[in-house]
Amino acid sequence: MATVQQLYDTTQFLINKYDGSFMSQDEFLQAYNLASTDYFNYLIDMSYSVMSRNNIYSTPTNSDNQTVETLSPFFVFEQLLVSPYSKPADYARTVYIKTAYTGQTQSNGRFATRIDATQLDSKLYSDIDAPIADDPVYVESDGKFLIYPSAPSVGVWLTYYKKPVRRSTVDGTSVEWADNKINNVLFRVLGYLGINLKDPSLIQFGNVKKVDAGPEGKL
Repeated sequence: MATVQQLYDTTQFLINKYDGSFMSQDEFLQAYNLASTDYFNYLIDMSYSVMSRNNIYSTPTNSDNQTVETLSPFFVFEQLLVSPYSKPADYARTVYIKTAYTGQTQSNGRFATRIDATQLDSKLYSDIDAPIADDPVYVESDGKFLIYPSAPSVGVWLTYYKKPVRRSTVDGTSVEWADNKINNVLFRVLGYLGINLKDPSLIQFGNVKKVDAGPEGKL
C-alpha cells in the first residue's frame, strides 16, 4: 500500500507539472482527508444502493463484489458490544448486528433487523410480530443501538465499516487504500486542490503511470 509520503510526493509532482506551484503538507493533508472520506462515502452509498435494489438491508455479500473488495480494509467483523451498545469511535456504517440470547451462541446467533424509531412502539406491542429472541430488532439512537428484546444474555456483535483514518502528518505510514484503488483518491485530492483534471499534460502523465504500474495500477 502507498504511504502518505508517496502520495504527497506524487501530488506535488503533478501540481508542479500543472502550474509549477508548491503545495504545503498541511494543504495536502486537508485535501487527502477530504478525498479519502469522499471516495469512502461514494463506495458505501453505492454498496447500499445495490442492497436496496435487491430489497436487502445490511448484507455486504449481496453488494457489488468489486465494491466490497475495495472497502475490505475498513471492514470490522463481529466486534462484541457491551451494554449500552454504543457505536465504536471509528464507526461509519452498520453491515449487520447479531444477537444471542439464552440457548444461543455467537455462531448460531440471530441477525437483528433494523427498524426506524417511528416503528418501534407498534412493533413492541404487536400481537403478531413483536421482537423475540429468534427475530430481534434494533434501533439506532443517540450513538447507540437499542436492541429488542432488551439485554441479550449471551452477547451482541456488530459488523461494520470503520471510517478512513484521518491523516495528520506526511510520513511513511501506509494508507488503507489498496494500490490498485489509490488513484481514485488521488484524483479527488487534485480536484480539491483546484487542479483541472482534464488538463492534457495530466491525462498523458496518468496514462504513462498506468503503463509503468502494470495491470494493478500501483504507484
